[in-house]
Amino acid sequence: MQDAFVEHVRSNFPQLMQGSYLLAISGGLDSVVLAHLLQQAGIKAQWAHCNFNLRATESDGDEQFLKKLAGDQAIELQTTSFETKKIALDRGISTQMAARDLRYEWFAQLQHIYHLDGVLTAHHLDDQIETFLINLNRGAGLAGLQGIPAINESVIRPLLPFTRQQILEYAQQHDLKWREDSSNASNDYQRNQLRNEVLPLLHSALPDLRAHFPKTLSYLKDVESIVDDAVARFRESVTTPNATAFEIHLDEVKKVDGFAKYLFYLLQPYGFTKMEEVLQLMEAETGKQLQNDNYILLKDRDLLRLEQRKDPVTATWYLLPETTSVFIDVAQLSIETHHVDDPMDFVKAHMGNNVLLVDTSRLEYPLTLRVWRPGDRLEPYGMSGSQLVSDILINEKVSRLDKERCFVLESGDKILWIVGLRSSRHHAITRSTKEIKKVTWVI
Repeated sequence: MQDAFVEHVRSNFPQLMQGSYLLAISGGLDSVVLAHLLQQAGIKAQWAHCNFNLRATESDGDEQFLKKLAGDQAIELQTTSFETKKIALDRGISTQMAARDLRYEWFAQLQHIYHLDGVLTAHHLDDQIETFLINLNRGAGLAGLQGIPAINESVIRPLLPFTRQQILEYAQQHDLKWREDSSNASNDYQRNQLRNEVLPLLHSALPDLRAHFPKTLSYLKDVESIVDDAVARFRESVTTPNATAFEIHLDEVKKVDGFAKYLFYLLQPYGFTKMEEVLQLMEAETGKQLQNDNYILLKDRDLLRLEQRKDPVTATWYLLPETTSVFIDVAQLSIETHHVDDPMDFVKAHMGNNVLLVDTSRLEYPLTLRVWRPGDRLEPYGMSGSQLVSDILINEKVSRLDKERCFVLESGDKILWIVGLRSSRHHAITRSTKEIKKVTWVI
């Protein structure tokens, strides 16, 4: 197995032969064997062990075992301890999920502190098969059915081609010692029940499953690549970008045969996977929406607008004569002062929807930048009387999402500008203007 391991690493992870890494080690068979293989191959790795305090004295025994093993081999060992059940309760997740999150959060911290090139874990082929079956039971798509990735960001899993039996035989051949996790014998967890009851029967009935399984995963990855290319072409043909995601043009979508399948893969990365709800939203009235923790999918006339969720803006900004910019999320309000000889020529050269030009001498400071409120009124440039800002937003067909983050700029008690949309007649440039404030909304 040692020769096969080295050949696998050199072919697929040549970076391991030169960098410095962190090995996630539990003290169990798999991670102890990986530690030995790394040493034999000359790969530099310090160890990291998490005590999750889930198995009373047994958890402490794992830590003591590894401290002795690391000491005997003069390997640097990092350890930490978590009150996993309490943290799981606080976060509202399962104990298993909390343990997983905690260990990878800690590994990332260690990687940063010690300037390490990555994290190594001891997942193997049998783990891969278990993950495939669990995801299959959950109705996973192509990505889920590919199981555990060999590389995921900075995490590398060099044992994935090897079976648990190969790992056991290697440990026995080299007289390695390891810790047995008594909880693995319990079938309280789905993965344990698969490992202890289902998979032995499956491998007995399908003796070649392990041998052919990596090839099957490779085929699935090839199919996913084809699907990704098709979805990318679909996205290019039916969407346009917005500030945080994109807008889907429904007329273009409906021209595509089987568009629901494409929409599924388009929206899946953003957490919208219930296509029945998406299809209903396509036919719903303007303003209807779907949302999750991170995104909103809004029906807006002949569009579905996908946007990242943002907290409501409650802040107010006060602009002084010397203020040159205000930053708000992904946008910026830029302010320039210009001394002019011919103000009307300046206006012609610089006017635009995202630009406000006002006579500096007539401004009342501080200027106020805030989100519009019901009851706000603007006296539009070129018109007599005033209009409700809400009516202007409706007439301009501003979407519900954009209305929530629509700003106004005030001087004294007068609204000068619905930012990026409509200016007022107050403080307009005249032929006698000597100094102009140019306010630009940059997205």
